[in-house]
Amino acid sequence: MPKTESNSAAETDQPQVPQYVQYAPPYAQPFEDDTIDLYELWITLWSKRWLVIGVTAVAAIGSVVFALLAPQIYKAEALLLPPEENKFQALNVQGVPGMEGERGLKGVQGISSGSVFAKFNTNLSSRNLQKKFIKEYGLMELLAPERTPETRDEDIYEDFAEMIKVESKGSTSISIELHDAEVAAQWVNDYIDFMDKETISKLIENIHNSIANQIRDIEYMIGSKREMAKLRRTDKIQEIEYSISSKREIAKKRREDQINEIQYSIASKRELAKLRREDQINEIENSILSKMQIAKKRREDQIKGIEYSIASKRELAKTRREDQINKIETSLTSKRDLAKQRREDQIVRFKEAILIAETLGINKREDATNIIKNSQMNLDIVTSTNPLYYIGTEALKAEIRTLNERSSDEPFISGLRDMQENLSRLRAVKSDDPTIAGLRDLQEKLDRVKSIKTDEPFISGLRDMQENLSRLRSIKSDDPFIDGLRDLQEELDRVVSIKSDAPFIEELRDLQEELALLQSIKSDDPFIGGLRDLQENLALLRSIKIDDEGLHAVSIDQAAYPPTNRIKPNRRLIVSLGTVVGLFLGIFLVFFVSFIQNQKETHSA
Repeated sequence: MPKTESNSAAETDQPQVPQYVQYAPPYAQPFEDDTIDLYELWITLWSKRWLVIGVTAVAAIGSVVFALLAPQIYKAEALLLPPEENKFQALNVQGVPGMEGERGLKGVQGISSGSVFAKFNTNLSSRNLQKKFIKEYGLMELLAPERTPETRDEDIYEDFAEMIKVESKGSTSISIELHDAEVAAQWVNDYIDFMDKETISKLIENIHNSIANQIRDIEYMIGSKREMAKLRRTDKIQEIEYSISSKREIAKKRREDQINEIQYSIASKRELAKLRREDQINEIENSILSKMQIAKKRREDQIKGIEYSIASKRELAKTRREDQINKIETSLTSKRDLAKQRREDQIVRFKEAILIAETLGINKREDATNIIKNSQMNLDIVTSTNPLYYIGTEALKAEIRTLNERSSDEPFISGLRDMQENLSRLRAVKSDDPTIAGLRDLQEKLDRVKSIKTDEPFISGLRDMQENLSRLRSIKSDDPFIDGLRDLQEELDRVVSIKSDAPFIEELRDLQEELALLQSIKSDDPFIGGLRDLQENLALLRSIKIDDEGLHAVSIDQAAYPPTNRIKPNRRLIVSLGTVVGLFLGIFLVFFVSFIQNQKETHSA
């Protein structure tokens, strides 16, 4: 063991070396400095195993003591189901709407099992009912046995509301957790019974209120219907009298309006016919004048168009000829420059070939032939293009002298003479008219258009318009040409001859007969729709009596009973958690103590 501890201390000291160079440049350190030695950790735990065992034991003993001393809590629970129909059937009164407007079975208005149970579930969480339950059963002292003057009633009610647990998962369950199992079961059962009675009481109260409201509504509706029937009959009589008077006045007004309308229509038709004839005359005159002006304008525009076309064609022909001359001149200049450049390029190639031939010793073509034979070159070279230096330096120098002494390159430029000939021909042109296509036709057309004296023979429809104008000017009266004028005059004579409008007023006799019938009515009850049904419903509602005996808003599936097993505290869980926590705390203390000791040894060294 001593040897093992010394080795462990030595291994522990080696990772501590970087602490003395912590301010050195941040070079990469060996991989071993960042590793964890499991063997060293195990030796550390083993050397202080009694500390771990002691801390674990203390924690386990503390958890056992806490589990034994903690107060025991019991849970009393009751299971509830919706009530059966026979337990609330007395609440389903025909003609009285159910809770929240729901409908009962078989289409009869009333309260359903689900609605009653939903109301019961709602009351379970009602704070007002919980306060009433606490006061009636005298639970205030039991809920707050150590109550002080500073303790508020609202805090006690809040604690009781948190104590009641209501869960709805398929069926509804109510539970209370207390230190006394008997009291918990008693409170749950009393709470269910109290809420059941309160729910039934509220439902019966709602039904009584609904019945009272319906009775009041029906009485108000009956009185309202009678009053409205009387008012409607009075209004109907006044309406009929007013209708008769109005119809007579309107019939007279219509006849006068009809006479005025016919007279106005006759005068209007005559005036419109006259205006149409004058408008037609003005339109024809304007059309004739417009056609003449347009025809003259078209002829002038045609003359200008032809003259512009002739001038444009001449200008375009001249421009094309000048462009062609410029193009040929540019081509000649370009060809001369290119021929000169090619000659200079050829002189440069010949000079380079002279340098190569002098280097190879080729003065004449025969020297190049001997070199080829001596080097035993392939026969394919004969068929290929021979380099310039094969002709020898003498021939190359002669070529250069010839090219330098050349005064003009024109004889060697292909197509130059044709272009010069074409240029001379274009410059010799004096007029482009013979070459302009269609120019003579335009000149002939221009002469023909200028020779026209009047445009009337060429205006389409002009003679018909002049004939129509003469016919319209000869009309003396427009009456024979006005459609329906004679019918209007005949209708005017008939309407003026009417002495009385009564035979022509529609439904006047029916209104007079209905007025006499309404004035003879003594009572409106037989004519009020639904009055007898309302009186029958009123008598039915007044006869309703509800007995609350045997009514229930819930079915108890399982009543609360005093539980034998506590739900809190869970001693096994407390002891297990305490032991595990103590074990981890002991391991942490071992490593912490070991870390403190290592730090002290490092600083002392």
